[in-house]
Amino acid sequence: MTNGMVIRQLLQSLQQDDWRKSNPFSTDVQLANEVILHPFARDYEKLEALRLWLQANQPCLFGRIAAATHRMHLCVLSEDDLMSSDQHVRDKIKRERQLWKIGSLRNELPEHGFMLLIASPRVALAAPDQNLRRFAHHMRDLVWDQTERDEEGEIPVFG
Repeated sequence: MTNGMVIRQLLQSLQQDDWRKSNPFSTDVQLANEVILHPFARDYEKLEALRLWLQANQPCLFGRIAAATHRMHLCVLSEDDLMSSDQHVRDKIKRERQLWKIGSLRNELPEHGFMLLIASPRVALAAPDQNLRRFAHHMRDLVWDQTERDEEGEIPVFG
């Protein structure tokens, strides 16, 4: 974990990216973000906005196909989730990963991958600095259990 800090503290430590003020996101990202970052959008609406964006903009052909055919399991973490607790975030991700794995065993056409969507304006507009790096590393640690790491502490890459 990141020096005993919790996800809420790391989220609050993020600084606004001044460069982004004069260099806005591309139109396709802006349109997706209108839904993904909207405070009253429901998770299914955020997921659909992400799927639509992935279908048209994902550089990997297989990723575009998976998004179009709902063969990618998507987990949404809202800013409310991030302001909760590490345990809440860990439990939500764990629950979604279990649903993905169960679905992979039960369905004839299983979802091929798992994607985590952090639907937070603070994260989307954060400066690419050490604060964002610490936040990202802490998120990684919440997603991947220590038992899934190799002897150097790295997360193994499969496939």
